[in-house]
Amino acid sequence: MQQRKGLAAGLTAAILVTVAGCTAQQLRDFQARFATATDAETLAEQQPEKLGQCTPEPQAKASSLPSFTPAQRALTMGVWMYEDGDYVGAESYLKTALSLDVADAERVRAHKYLAFILCAERRQQECRREFREALAIDPKFQLTPAEQGHPSWGPVFRALKPAAVGGR
Repeated sequence: MQQRKGLAAGLTAAILVTVAGCTAQQLRDFQARFATATDAETLAEQQPEKLGQCTPEPQAKASSLPSFTPAQRALTMGVWMYEDGDYVGAESYLKTALSLDVADAERVRAHKYLAFILCAERRQQECRREFREALAIDPKFQLTPAEQGHPSWGPVFRALKPAAVGGR
């Protein structure tokens, strides 16, 4: 029972420290001090000012952080979800990106990933449509050698690519 009480108190202290915005090192220091205390109340008595707040880390200037448009965020989420194997979520985000104001290069990328999803799901006609859309935007669009060699979408893309080049 004593061990369980100590564990609960330790978790509570860790949550308090984390919520207070502490760094990993500050959390380790806090835990080390906590390990020598008999319970959370004793620790609070030893270090009352440390329990409520941590010294904040210097922040990077907000202007140095990249700012993404809603379309870029949707495209990024779609690609991440695709890479994580969540094709339903990825398809939704990619279609959302295409419905927003997005640059041509990003539009091509969204169509490419939609084609990958559709080919993987054996939706060949829709897969071809997505590759055609990408090639209509950028006739020079190419898959990487690894992507071209994929058994699901590689043959579909290779069949469409000569038509896109010859058509323009």
